[in-house]
Amino acid sequence: MNVENPRKYLGVSGCIRVAIAIAFIHVTGLPRVAFAAQVETAHYSIDYLGITRQEVIEFGKKADKAYAIVKRFVGNLPKHEFIRVQRVKMVIRPEFRIPKTLMSLWRGQNRMEMPVHRVRDGRAPLIHETTHSLSPSRNRYLVEGLAVYLGEEFGTLNAFPTFGRTVKTLLCGSIKQGNMVPLAKLFIETIDYYNIFSRAMVGAWTMRLAYLEGGALVKRLLNDKRFGPNPEARKISFFRLFNGEGDIQDIYQTKPGPLGQYLIRQTCPEIDRGK
Repeated sequence: MNVENPRKYLGVSGCIRVAIAIAFIHVTGLPRVAFAAQVETAHYSIDYLGITRQEVIEFGKKADKAYAIVKRFVGNLPKHEFIRVQRVKMVIRPEFRIPKTLMSLWRGQNRMEMPVHRVRDGRAPLIHETTHSLSPSRNRYLVEGLAVYLGEEFGTLNAFPTFGRTVKTLLCGSIKQGNMVPLAKLFIETIDYYNIFSRAMVGAWTMRLAYLEGGALVKRLLNDKRFGPNPEARKISFFRLFNGEGDIQDIYQTKPGPLGQYLIRQTCPEIDRGK
């Protein structure tokens, strides 16, 4: 382009539009370059803004490790709805407040959103969000429970919902104070079932408590001999429930109420003993 005579290429109206755009950017203080860069890893396509490329490359290495852990745990199960997409789309932005994964169960499309401050402060729940991307279910409670369980077992306690403490410590402390979400609310699809995961509808702690209960229950279902003679059998039974192939009564011959009481006894035995 001949920069000495832009009208030759843009015309008068084009020059006016460019001038207005430049003036708007100057007055509002918007960054002059707002295009995201991209990093490709073994399993992720990462678009990023407001963070250095080297930081994203290092974060991508951690994300690939999280992918391998989740795949190893759920990737070889028969009939499990695993990895409809082979690559995970991640977007890192300074304006994002919380990490989250947006999924389409039917098309296998996903988008993981990660705030810049979580990449930098070590509180990015990579295993939690990768579990959502690779192992979807229409049961929100079990989806979050599995992600919390795997995050605590193989990831970091520094991320939501534990933030440096264990699921057991937080859950038992809440139960001692008389706070527990009935499992019936978490398994039966009523308005309560959908509201319980909404901070706006039930408050931050009740929503967080639902995540903690989910993680504790998944741990019991996958590890207690009551639910299967060996780890593989327990995993298959759990993913039957996870995939909607039956309800609690069909698969475990129990109901949410008694299961909730069992969860308290096994996770917090000190409460049962009155301590």
